[in-house]
Amino acid sequence: MKKIVLIDDNIDGNQLKYGGAFVEEGRYADVLCYVSMLSATDDLSFVNNAACVLMHKTLDDFFDGQFHDDSHKVATLIRQMPDMGSTVPFVLFSDGDTADMGDYSPESPNMIYSLSKRAFYDRLKTFVTHYKETGLIDLRLLAYGRNFETVMIEQAAKAVFSSIQDYENDDILPVGRIHPQQQRQMGLIVDMSQPKIGKSYEEIINDLQLNPITVVDFKARINRIIENFQDYGKNYYTWK
Repeated sequence: MKKIVLIDDNIDGNQLKYGGAFVEEGRYADVLCYVSMLSATDDLSFVNNAACVLMHKTLDDFFDGQFHDDSHKVATLIRQMPDMGSTVPFVLFSDGDTADMGDYSPESPNMIYSLSKRAFYDRLKTFVTHYKETGLIDLRLLAYGRNFETVMIEQAAKAVFSSIQDYENDDILPVGRIHPQQQRQMGLIVDMSQPKIGKSYEEIINDLQLNPITVVDFKARINRIIENFQDYGKNYYTWK
């Protein structure tokens, strides 16, 4: 089994502070390789053979026997490698990133562009354990935590609702006015709500066009799906 490669200088000591003591303890050494000291003259090609690369975004270069906080050539070189984020899942984290939800998109499932170091180390054990048990890399566990489905549904619903926020509850749902980005989010909601929802995204949109409903009714249907995920971790609601 290929190993997950974690690259973090950890000169701030936040690995321990944020719950990552198990990394240096080597408790997952069979699936997790920890690297803390790299210089731009080192052979960095080893990352291309990793199951996944997790890197401190502003990694300090190590040369002449010390870290240099004004030199980040290694981080730049690794980010420029064509396999990163394509054939090799790639995660960037940093204390400078304050968002506890990762900058992740279902359209780019092998990449997290930004994640706070606190959230990263808080979720790392779950992520590594999942890989060890299943052999699968799922970046959603790092981006959103173990209940990532619920978080993704909530975020998608928020985006969809934002496109109709100027309409009153009693207005007829303006299906044709939902923006393309929000349409993709609506599609995500439907896909994640299968099979119980019982209809495809295209079928639901067609129904809404042939049988118009009010904004408040539409929101209620989406909210019932959200409640299912919050209560059960999946959807049991049938679209009607």
